[in-house]
Amino acid sequence: MTERTFYQPELPLGVYRELAAHCAVFGIDTTLIPQMLPFAYEHSQVGGITCRWQTPEQGERLQRLLDYYARRYQRPWQETPPVTSC
Repeated sequence: MTERTFYQPELPLGVYRELAAHCAVFGIDTTLIPQMLPFAYEHSQVGGITCRWQTPEQGERLQRLLDYYARRYQRPWQETPPVTSC
């Protein structure tokens, strides 16, 4: 299973939920990460979205979804580095 976390500091909660719904259609599991910063109107209410998938096809579909939202909202996604355990 592959897992990656993406975020865009200015996207609203609704966009993250829409992305999560689209991912679910293709069998991609998602978890929304709570925002750790104090509330501010110019920032997202979400700290990011963690996506988990099993097949290369799902990974390709996820990339197309991320590209779509990046173009639609004219904001590139950022990715958190993978967490490694000792």
